[in-house]
Amino acid sequence: MYYEFTRRVFRRNAVYKAEYFIGLLNALIGLFIAVAIWSAAYGDSDVIGSITKEQMVTSAVIGMLIRTMMSMDEYLFDHKIRTGELAVDLLKPY
Repeated sequence: MYYEFTRRVFRRNAVYKAEYFIGLLNALIGLFIAVAIWSAAYGDSDVIGSITKEQMVTSAVIGMLIRTMMSMDEYLFDHKIRTGELAVDLLKPY
């Protein structure tokens, strides 16, 4: 019984591994684009106003990380639909 359960869980999770890696690739491409834009905006200058190129790139990276962390719950509902947990949640009295 445990073997069958483990096998089914592995098969269900293996289906969505491509989705995970595509999401990771998407985040890395977005990060690369943000760094490239700010590097191009600064050009040969190291400082614009009082902000250095390194500070701006660091700010862009931190901003992308915060955006990623804040949007993690956005996929929770999608996961519940795929796994059937949504139906169970709708049956709960609270």
